Amino acid sequence: MKSKRRRQPFDPKTGRAVFTPVLRATGERLDLEVDYASLPHSRALGFHGQTQDLKSGKWYAVYGKECGIPGCNCDAWVEEIAAPAKATAKRSASD
Repeated sequence: MKSKRRRQPFDPKTGRAVFTPVLRATGERLDLEVDYASLPHSRALGFHGQTQDLKSGKWYAVYGKECGIPGCNCDAWVEEIAAPAKATAKRSASD
């Protein structure tokens, strides 16, 4: 039986990581590809920062949440937000 090889969440060649948070509005688990260096890292509850899905271009606010193990906050909620002013200015300057 052939086993499926698990895809690594971080690609050191591109600096991109797979990020699978839960969309707060629908409860749907998303499959985002983000820039690892700019991804907010924390295992605490509450707001952590913003990140952009590099596949779709959408921006998300990232919040910590419990994963299902009491006291473990390794999961994340996200809410879709408008692009930050700094990101919009960079994009229009490069056009």
